[in-house]
Amino acid sequence: MNVPAAASRPREHLGLVVLRVLALLGLVIGLALVVDLFLLKTVPPFRDAFAGLFDWNYRAPDVDPGVLVELTVTGLFVILGFAVLRWYRPRSWRHTVMLGLGAATLGVTGLSLMAWSPTVLDGFRAFLSLFLRHGPGEWKDPSLTALIVLVGLVPLAILAVIWWRRLYAWRWIGGGYLALAPVLVYLAIDDGTIRRPVTMDQLVPTFPGAEQSYAVLMRYGRQHPLGRDFHFQPPNRIYQSAGVFAPGGNASEWSAWLKGNRADLEADWRELAPVWAWWNELNAFDRIGDLTPATADAEMVGFAPIRAVTQHACAIASLQALDGRGEEAFATLLPVVEVSRKLESESRTLVRMMIARTTQGMALATAGFVLDHAAVSSAAQARFATALTGGVGGAAGARRIFTMPYAWWISAASDHPVGDLLAFDTRNRSVIWQAQLNLLSPLLYNPRHTANAIGELMTDLEDYAGRREAARVDPAIEAFFVRENQRFKNRLGTVLVSNIVTTAYASVMQSYWKVEDARAALRQRLVADATR
Repeated sequence: MNVPAAASRPREHLGLVVLRVLALLGLVIGLALVVDLFLLKTVPPFRDAFAGLFDWNYRAPDVDPGVLVELTVTGLFVILGFAVLRWYRPRSWRHTVMLGLGAATLGVTGLSLMAWSPTVLDGFRAFLSLFLRHGPGEWKDPSLTALIVLVGLVPLAILAVIWWRRLYAWRWIGGGYLALAPVLVYLAIDDGTIRRPVTMDQLVPTFPGAEQSYAVLMRYGRQHPLGRDFHFQPPNRIYQSAGVFAPGGNASEWSAWLKGNRADLEADWRELAPVWAWWNELNAFDRIGDLTPATADAEMVGFAPIRAVTQHACAIASLQALDGRGEEAFATLLPVVEVSRKLESESRTLVRMMIARTTQGMALATAGFVLDHAAVSSAAQARFATALTGGVGGAAGARRIFTMPYAWWISAASDHPVGDLLAFDTRNRSVIWQAQLNLLSPLLYNPRHTANAIGELMTDLEDYAGRREAARVDPAIEAFFVRENQRFKNRLGTVLVSNIVTTAYASVMQSYWKVEDARAALRQRLVADATR
């Protein structure tokens, strides 16, 4: 009796079966990565939703069961569809019509499920929200849906195709790896060098005594007990009239507000005595160092105590001017200006620089108010004018608005895989699949290209800042992202870049130059008055 060929074929060894399955899974993962990158390059809704997972302020919402149900049902329908095609291939028009009726039955079943279950309907709306923006019933956070589609449904679809077309022989697996290898090599190829290797230490070198001054400054750091527990709040009635802490606004409203709230302001000033003593201790240093480490979770100086002591120092100086005590008013304001200038000159972070600028701007406006309402000696004016000179200002200071974030990136991002960087960048050490992202880091993140891309953008923005061309900043950033998002490579590098340039840089530039103009105008006025 003749034995069929299929029956006489020896069964494959179990170890080879396991090896084949592992090789097939590795191939599916690689192919899914390539398909996902292609989708992220070509389909903006997917790209935007996926990037939302790594946004600086992203917080994963509670799992919506409707989304999971809808995606599960969709996956089952895909598998069922491929199963039908696997065992039932249409060979005539009749078979094609029957297949169409079967597909229609699946569609009607899905619609019936949505009509019967609001949970399924909500999940379907969440799925559609990836493609139809601002539609009725759009889910508030499609990012997780995009993640499940890219990480779940795409590999499932690839497996279904392999199973349907019977592409699981060793020759197909080997051919798949040969086709995939050059794509993975292309994804991993990075720029040869960083063309502009500026670091934090190069931008703002340390100096003798920097540690001591920085330690005094950080007594009111956000994580230090003094800064963390600072909850000073003036009486609410202070905020209920015109002129609230606004020396640069309407002078009559500012004067009326000061006189109407004198008792509260003086009481608050006494309460702020420890903060004012700290401020004057800082002023005893010729320079105030900045040793902020280049990490996203680095401690920053708290703005609340600085804002409170600055506002009240300006209010007290203005009251002294209204009382005819111009010399005392300038003596009160002088430490505010001197410390803010020292903070700005040694700043390594944009946060510290803008705190210093904000403080300085309020002091400058108050100094103008004092000069308008009280007599100030030539010697006091000359000393105040001296405090306004030196330091980093003008076009050089404006350029640093963009140099500092770039130098921070070079110092922080070297020799770190993308999973760790995203964990730091989002201030969340449990970033989604951090270990897996680290494993795939060479394929998803090209560190030198990312640094060079940021460097090119920041170089252009530095030039705009130095020339006071704020209107060109936002278009340049938008054009940069259009260009980077069209790349197949460096997908998570682009996400990291998007997080570093989300600051409203045009507004920061305008604020900088507004204070710079006020400083120049006040100094010119002081010099002119002092030489009369």
